[in-house]
Amino acid sequence: MPVDLEKARACRRVRYLRLEAAVAAAGKAPGLLEEAGRLMREANLTEADLEQVALPPEADETPAPGPELRRNPRFGGLELLFPARPADAVVARLKGGGWRWRHKGGYWYARESEAALALANSLGAREAAESI
Repeated sequence: MPVDLEKARACRRVRYLRLEAAVAAAGKAPGLLEEAGRLMREANLTEADLEQVALPPEADETPAPGPELRRNPRFGGLELLFPARPADAVVARLKGGGWRWRHKGGYWYARESEAALALANSLGAREAAESI
């Protein structure tokens, strides 16, 4: 039976959003659950689909969820883009490490330094293929 890759990817994303919401604690991440519900409606998924559909390993071209790290040589900085709003504890770590939120661009940024890079790596950041 052929696997519908789009459906499988949507199932994976819904599972990820639900896991993130659970980790962030009930009530503190309603946006993640709303996004999961929206995705389920758009992809026409049911709860049974989430249990049955699996993405075959050879078709897995989606990068692991986590922040994307970009270098901005123009400003000598680093930028972190999260797939969804990070947990409050992560936000506190970013602020404590000197990172600032860029509302217009939807990312966190800091001057490029060993400390900023170490913090980004500790959050599981993966470096983008291109710099800005």
